[in-house]
Amino acid sequence: MLREDLVKSLKEFGLSEYEAKAYLVLTIHGPLTASSVSELSNVPQSKVYAVLKSLVSKYLAEYWNGKPLKYSSRTFVCT
Repeated sequence: MLREDLVKSLKEFGLSEYEAKAYLVLTIHGPLTASSVSELSNVPQSKVYAVLKSLVSKYLAEYWNGKPLKYSSRTFVCT
């Protein structure tokens, strides 16, 4: 179960609820397939690819080509 306070904080940051849940799952468990992201985050299977594509476009996630594709959250280092 994802902590709702973290989901809420990410929503305040500008993510949708599904994006926030998928991002948290990738951060905690990644790298994962889209099916695993859907299962662990409760993002509907019909929406998970669009959500992951959105996270990639926002530079919050990345993926590796292969079968199946695997996604992970991106790591940022501040210096």
